[in-house]
Amino acid sequence: MRAHERRDAETSRKSDAVRATAAPAQVRDPLPAAELARLQGVLGNSEVAKLVERGRGGGNPVAAGHPVQRMALPEFQAELQQHGLAGDSDFITFFEIRRTSGDIDDKKNPADPGAVVQDATPGSQERLRRLVEKPHVTSEFVRAEIAEYQSGEADGEKGSRKQPKGLDNPRVVGLEIELGNVNLDVPEGESVKNTDLLASTAEQTEVGRPVLQLEVEGMGRSGDVPSVELIYGPLTSAEYGSAALLTARENLRKALGTKGNLKERILSYNKTLRTAAEKRYKLTPATRSAKLRTSSHVTPNSNQQTNVSTPYGKLGWRPEKADDKDFEKFFNRPEQVDAVRYRKAREGGAALAAEVAERWRARTQGPEVRWPNLRSLLTQVLFQEVQYKYYDVTRGAESPDDKHRFHVMLKASPQDVVMSILSDDEAKALLAWLVEGNERELAKEVRRSYNVAPRPAADMTDDEDKLDSYGKEVAGYMRSVLVTRLLAGQQLLETVSGDARRSRVFGENREVGQVEHFHPRASNRIPITVQGSRYYMVVEQRDAGHTLNRGGPKHEWKKTVDDLQR
Repeated sequence: MRAHERRDAETSRKSDAVRATAAPAQVRDPLPAAELARLQGVLGNSEVAKLVERGRGGGNPVAAGHPVQRMALPEFQAELQQHGLAGDSDFITFFEIRRTSGDIDDKKNPADPGAVVQDATPGSQERLRRLVEKPHVTSEFVRAEIAEYQSGEADGEKGSRKQPKGLDNPRVVGLEIELGNVNLDVPEGESVKNTDLLASTAEQTEVGRPVLQLEVEGMGRSGDVPSVELIYGPLTSAEYGSAALLTARENLRKALGTKGNLKERILSYNKTLRTAAEKRYKLTPATRSAKLRTSSHVTPNSNQQTNVSTPYGKLGWRPEKADDKDFEKFFNRPEQVDAVRYRKAREGGAALAAEVAERWRARTQGPEVRWPNLRSLLTQVLFQEVQYKYYDVTRGAESPDDKHRFHVMLKASPQDVVMSILSDDEAKALLAWLVEGNERELAKEVRRSYNVAPRPAADMTDDEDKLDSYGKEVAGYMRSVLVTRLLAGQQLLETVSGDARRSRVFGENREVGQVEHFHPRASNRIPITVQGSRYYMVVEQRDAGHTLNRGGPKHEWKKTVDDLQR
């Protein structure tokens, strides 16, 4: 279990214990002399006198010696100083994220994302004042927040923001080729699982992955028979057509198609690599390979899945006329129901993005703006929500098998896009539009996309109450990540493994929050990359019948890849 996961359970207990001591009454007991002395020592006599005077006139902190429930900013700052947190910008970010990213309808502790809409300036004292001076924010409440923050320090949750990796050539492709006839015999007492490493090259790609590696695949299916999967790159489409790679691939298939000890079969393959170009694909066997045996006697058949790095802005781009470079080429056939829903979602995403941009222009009195990444984000949200509804996928409780429903899988979550790609203005504009109460408009666009090929769904009917409830769910998770993005700053979210769905968010020196990914398989996400100002995401085509996976004519495969990367 990661340190931040251990901390979640422990600090929630601490927070509950501390908050249990908070006085529920609107007026607390008279401020003790010791507390007055402490405030005077921190703030000075004159500042405390001002607070007392404000209190007599109905102000926040001290009213004739009777402090009301609401805390004033100077009192909050004094509390921080007492706990050694004066000037700790990461605590302020931590506190503000927790005050703005939760449930806006919570009766006891409602989130206030409007504070970020009103003032998104880094380090804004006015925003902090608005978030502090709430009826539920008491000294006891703040101390509970401090305890939770400091417990994270004890667990060593240090770190800082990372940004998407800049690439000289982001137009690359990764191949996953499962060799279905190369089964692995596992000796008694040993075990393997999917993604276990069997071998890898010393040579690496620009993104830091091996040029070629072998992994275990096939577990979890009927019979639990492990097989070998070849994972290439990502490499350029030109390299896939090179003589060196084609020779190395054919030699590897032959070597693995012979029964024997896996490590020995890999070393036998290495001896067939003659030229310097071929030796780029030389494999170093992993320790476990010496314990496994291949059980195939024939040159293996293969099942391929293709991962294409493509510009994110392309997702929401709609060509004016039929265009080979359309994102729709990721789908197998134009009439395929997923393709039909994608086109409708793209249409709805463009309409919503235009509305958000126009509201922002009117709000700021600025020039007209065009935001292709915002258009793509709204397309992605609409399309993913429709697919979840159609395939009965539960948001936040996605199962390992759900990914098989998505023949075109975007390997970035909407949360990745908000945190890593959206500009400050795009995030501010979308947050403002959501805070204004446009949940129903968002839900209606999901319904329009869904109803292209109807299937019963309770909240996609004409029942406006159900539609509003659904719209609040979608708007809620979008608001949450948008305020986190604006308060913590633009950054690349870490990858996760297994069934984990949450990535840590960092401030200047440490973790300040977490983001939950809504994605068919969060552990399958691949980091976003960038070239100049153009961001790239990876899209996986999983349909065996698609041109990308058929192993057809090399020119047809290369043209399809090149079109999807422009």
